[in-house]
Amino acid sequence: MNLKDDPFLVETIEAGQREKYGPKYFSYKITSYLPEKDVREYCTTKLKPSYPKDEMPDAFVGELIEFKNLTCFYHHNNLPDKFSYKVQFEYTG
Repeated sequence: MNLKDDPFLVETIEAGQREKYGPKYFSYKITSYLPEKDVREYCTTKLKPSYPKDEMPDAFVGELIEFKNLTCFYHHNNLPDKFSYKVQFEYTG
């Protein structure tokens, strides 16, 4: 898969529980030429839906832990940006 076929290249860094009966963690690295707001919308609505803690509609949805641009400020315009996206789901039994 490359960025010509799909605007988002997603690499899963972590997916699952770190300990028995603990929360589930999902961590991704996303590469894209699209603007940051479009990448954030894709991550929080399609890749692994999540909300900031104060906006969570209920305890069964993902809590947004991190979304940030990892690309160096001085990178070339013809290179894609890289983003970090992390979500946590509380253990529900």
